[in-house]
Amino acid sequence: MAKKRGNKQATSAKTLAVLARRQYVLSLRRAGMTYDAIYQAAVRRFGEELPKRYSRWNVYRDVTEALEVLADEHLDNVRALRSLELERLDQLLFALYPRALGRPADLTRGLEAVPPDLAAVREVLAIQARRARYIPGLEGPYQVAPTTPEGTQSWHPAPEIPPTFFTDLAAIYLQLAPGHGMGLPVAADPSALGRNGSTHE
Repeated sequence: MAKKRGNKQATSAKTLAVLARRQYVLSLRRAGMTYDAIYQAAVRRFGEELPKRYSRWNVYRDVTEALEVLADEHLDNVRALRSLELERLDQLLFALYPRALGRPADLTRGLEAVPPDLAAVREVLAIQARRARYIPGLEGPYQVAPTTPEGTQSWHPAPEIPPTFFTDLAAIYLQLAPGHGMGLPVAADPSALGRNGSTHE
């Protein structure tokens, strides 16, 4: 039992040492130091505590690992904050929704009808739109039609010219206008004609 406790403490101390080293090299990298300079600073700072084969490549790995941990923590914070914002929106919606719906008349209790509050309706719709931004996939996809930069006319992209267009055009040109009949040059290979119909020299 004592041996297992000792191994666990050693592992924990080693993990803490790795975390401390990574935070140190990340702070130097954040300050703009090169990996070579960070390696030299780490050697001076940790000395024999560094792994035997610790090198500049390990400095890069330490920085990368530290950044990945920060990214994971940031993602967790974003998820927690999103949940908190959704809870706040739910509270606002709970308070505004009865006003947005109004209330029908209750003749048995002698209560008159209360019409919907249009301002509350607009606020409810704004809250629902805000919720949709926090929950991906809640709304259907938008269909956007391309327009001109002014946004006043629909825009249609110009058709692309196929790669064989000029070759095919040259073949038709030669069939309809033989060179001996109209004084036009005849190319043995239609692909030898250029874009303007002339042969390559």
